[in-house]
Order: sequence, then structure tokens, then C-alpha cells
Amino acid sequence: MPNIYLITNPSIQSDVLIKYIQQETGQPCFVVPSFTSITFDKTKDCKNIILWDCSIFSNEKLWENISSMNGEAKNCYFAMVNVNLEDYVEQEALENGIHGLFYVSDDVSKIVNGIKAILKQELWFPRKILSEFLTATREKLCQCDNKDLLLTNREKEILGMVACGRSNKDIAEKLFISVSTVKSHLYNIYSKINVPNRTKAALWAVTYMHEINDSKDTTQLPG
Repeated sequence: MPNIYLITNPSIQSDVLIKYIQQETGQPCFVVPSFTSITFDKTKDCKNIILWDCSIFSNEKLWENISSMNGEAKNCYFAMVNVNLEDYVEQEALENGIHGLFYVSDDVSKIVNGIKAILKQELWFPRKILSEFLTATREKLCQCDNKDLLLTNREKEILGMVACGRSNKDIAEKLFISVSTVKSHLYNIYSKINVPNRTKAALWAVTYMHEINDSKDTTQLPG
């Protein structure tokens, strides 16, 4: 079972929020003061959610922490809370592999809905922001339309399922292979297409792959 960590200064408000999130999601939730307070269990085939309080810590510090985590970052979903609309951080968040963000004006029910979506491997961004990001990515990389030729047929099949929101377990069951084999394929895919994480691999697939064979559309686009 994944854990949910809220990185912020401990307070009555943060305790109330994290207890509500635990009650509504059924996931173990903790308030911690920093990344170093989190112990990552690499043996678990599930991803923890890390909520970064932007009212306390800078965005740049978050990017630095994600970068310093190396392979451990692949075992986490990252989301930003208490984001100010006027900061216009959405594009940079997507570029740094953030899976969702919540604004200062969002109520706790919207935060819970977003966390539930992220637990299902969905992105939680305003629809307009995600659409603009995908359009910009396509324009930037349009000259590389044949990059998917670098991938084997099996890798394309797995990447297509990732883009459609399938978990490693779902992919393994559908293809009759082990979860460790799926992870090995994903490692090779990330290396071939030069992306650091699952989110960017999914965005790469939407941009480059001419055909994505999976009927399950799970991407949640609020707003």
C-alpha cells in the first residue's frame, strides 16, 4: 500500500489536512519536514505520493530534491499544494515530472479527488494547461516523428499502455509477463527515448507514436 507524505512545517492545519486525506483515501498519511525524513521501500510494487507545500518551500528546492533522488524518484508520484495562480508554475511542473498540482483556492475535497486520480496513475492539471503543454511539445519535436522506430514492437506495446494509464501490474497481466520484466522494458524505453520518468514517457508516446493500442483512457483532466 502506498504512503502519502505531506512535506511541510508541522502544524495543527497540516495535521487536520493529512488526517482528512487519510480518512478519505484509506492510505497511510504522514506530515514530514523534508525529503530526508522519508524512507523509501524499493521492494514495494507501488508508488508513494509526495505532496510539496509551496507556501513553505520553493519550487526550485523541489526540482533539486527530485533530481537528487536518482532512481528513487521513479517510485514516487509528486504533487504540489498551495500553488499560487499568479506564479504560472504549471509548465515547469510538467517539465519536471510533477503529476498534479493544487492551488491555494482549492478546497480539501478537490485535493482528495486529485490524490485519488494520481493514485490511479492519472495526471491532475487544468485541462487547458495540459493541452498547451502537449501542443508545445509536439511543435518542439515535430521534426523527430520517426523516433518510435527506435523501439521494439513489445516496447511500443508497453509504452502505449503506459500512455493509457495502465499500471505495471495491469501490463504484466495483459501481456502474460512478470512485473519485473515490465520494469526492465520500461528501463530500456526510458533510456532509448531519453526521458527520466513514467509521466514524460507517456507524454512522449502521445507526441511521437502514431498509434496507441489500448482502449482504456484514464487521464483525468480537471477544470
